[in-house]
Amino acid sequence: MTVMITDEKRSSLSEANDLLLPKYQQPDKKSLLASHHEEKRCKWRMSRQKFFIYVIILLVFWIGYLVLIYDGAMLLTKYSSMNSHCADCHSYYDPNAADVMDLPSEYLPTSGVDGETRRLIMIGDIHGMKNEMENLLNKIKFNLTRDHLILVGDLVAKGPDSAGVVDLAMKLGATCVRGNHEDQVIQAWDDMQGENEILTGNQRSSISSKPYDKKHKHLAQSLGKERIDWIKTWPIILRVGDFGSMGEVVVAHAGLNSDISLEEQDLYMVMNMRSIKHGVYTDKHEGKVWTKVLPIPFSTFTLNSNYY
Repeated sequence: MTVMITDEKRSSLSEANDLLLPKYQQPDKKSLLASHHEEKRCKWRMSRQKFFIYVIILLVFWIGYLVLIYDGAMLLTKYSSMNSHCADCHSYYDPNAADVMDLPSEYLPTSGVDGETRRLIMIGDIHGMKNEMENLLNKIKFNLTRDHLILVGDLVAKGPDSAGVVDLAMKLGATCVRGNHEDQVIQAWDDMQGENEILTGNQRSSISSKPYDKKHKHLAQSLGKERIDWIKTWPIILRVGDFGSMGEVVVAHAGLNSDISLEEQDLYMVMNMRSIKHGVYTDKHEGKVWTKVLPIPFSTFTLNSNYY
């Protein structure tokens, strides 16, 4: 036979046993009361600890959930931003035109085993400063027969002689990459000429989603059809080639997204990129400069009129 003794009965038996003891062996009531209070405090502390543990676990799961939601939202924002740019730009975009062009191998620099060294010279953002461009070329002793010139966008606008810069680039046989100002000039020209849907050869129209201003409209008029037709043939991205320890050299006016291939680049951002904010490339001066967050295999250098 099994006898079940509940906690209540056990307490009663304990008290009864205490009464059977001699007086000097019976526990003090104050001690019993203190022990009872201490037991209650221990139970309360244990309950409180369990409560805090549950709260911490709940907070960890909640924070993890919020992080997942935030990352997902940023990813959606990134791709919707890229798609919105492409939606705007493709209204002026010829899908048959080449976004990425390879530089002909005969222009690649050589170390000159036969005593002649061929140089590849890159200059960015001339901005209509023809005299300064000529001075720079004289300073570096540019030789048309053995050197090749790459102009990294924004040849026009701001300066006094955009047409002169374009003419000089044509005369020197320079390879040019389109910048945001050329793109806005093309957009202004196409709007004025009503040629948004008429593209020939390897020309491409504007892909800019940024509205041009009156200055670009006047500039387009001053450049004229022949120059603008040539500008339309410029690639957005120029793949120069493999430079040994330097790796593959690629030229673009503003920047590149290192997470995707050259053919998948957002062309608007290639010409306008400035920084990255919340993982999204932007043309604003916010967040981190895009070159600061490139992975280790990538490196960049900035060109300006003082670099040669």
